[in-house]
Formats: sequence, structure tokens, C-alpha cells
Amino acid sequence: MIYRNREEAGEKLGKILAGYSIEGPVVLAIPNGGVIVGKEVAIQLKAPFDLVVVRKIPIPDNPETGFGSVTSTGTIILNSSILPRLNLSPGKIKELGQKTFGRVKERMAFYGISGDYSYIKGKTAILIDDGMASGITIEAALRTIKPFAPKHIIIAVPTASHLSFEKLAYEVDAVISPDIRYKLPFAMADAYQDWYDVSDEEVKEILDNFNKKD
Repeated sequence: MIYRNREEAGEKLGKILAGYSIEGPVVLAIPNGGVIVGKEVAIQLKAPFDLVVVRKIPIPDNPETGFGSVTSTGTIILNSSILPRLNLSPGKIKELGQKTFGRVKERMAFYGISGDYSYIKGKTAILIDDGMASGITIEAALRTIKPFAPKHIIIAVPTASHLSFEKLAYEVDAVISPDIRYKLPFAMADAYQDWYDVSDEEVKEILDNFNKKD
């Protein structure tokens, strides 16, 4: 499946989710690209919309790829399948993790996100991103929201690698993706005609405009 852009991906994903009887849905999008998808899903479901700010820890000489991720509370999650090949010392891993956490805190402040998700208790949290490669970023989002005791958790993404889909299916109530890809290497951009890096400013504008509707 190829989407024109993230908006179309979100519309299609939202229509799929609307076909289920979801109890008390709350849409939680992962910045940056996931916010465009999440907004469209929230519109389809007529659900509250918020962000879960997490971030991958980039490999020093390959910043587009991460060897781990950081939650909004600073917990570091490492990708055990990649890390042994990188020859990074424990000190370097800690340094990169702390630097990434600093960026997470900056983004939370910029977006006005408190990190308090107590309002999802007893509800269905729907985690949205624009795709799922290794799943390490969504894993960080799961670690962030689980302590707030949602009744159900659904991961919904427009495209996903079969490895991440199968891995995270055991962690939540459901993983929904219309486009599961088995070919490696997996690249989220391959599922979109129009793919670009979404800026922090665009994310904030989307969030502000959505909240104005309330």
C-alpha cells in the first residue's frame, strides 16, 4: 500500500479503527510525523488528542537510525539486536541517552506537554506513529503510558515491518496496520509518495489548532 501523504494514511487508519467498538478512545501521537496521522485518526474517532514525546537515540555516524529510545521520564530502552555491532562504551551510551532526554524535555516544554496521562486511566489508549520500523520508539511510548493504567492499549500505524509488528503484538491488546512489510531493509518513507521531515513548529500548530476545536 502506498499513501499520498500522512493525512491520507491517517484518514484510512481512522476509518479502520472506527469500524471497531473501541471503549473510551484517546489518541496519543508520537512526534513528529505521527502527529499528522494521529490528528486524522482523532477526527475520525471524535476522540481526545494528545502527544507522547519520546525520541530515538541516534547512532553517532548514522543519525537517521537509532540504537535505542528515551521515554518522557528519562528511561533508556536499548535495541539489543543493534547495540552489539556498534562498539559503544557504557559511558558513551549514557552520554547519548542523556543528550536525547534533554531534547525530549525541550520538546515537551515547547509543545506544552506535562507528561501527566492520568486521564487515560480506564480508557483505551491508541498509540499512533507514521510507521514502525524496529518498534523501539513505540516501546518507549508504551513505557511512558502504562503506569497510568489505561484499560486497553492499541498500537495503530499506517505501515510496519513484520518484525516490529510481531514483537509488539505481545505487549498490547492489538496492533493494527494496513501495510505490513516483510522485505528488508524496511523504510517508512517507501509507503508514502510525499515524505518529508515534520518540524516542531508544524507539530505545535497541529496540536494548538486541534485543541481550539474543544
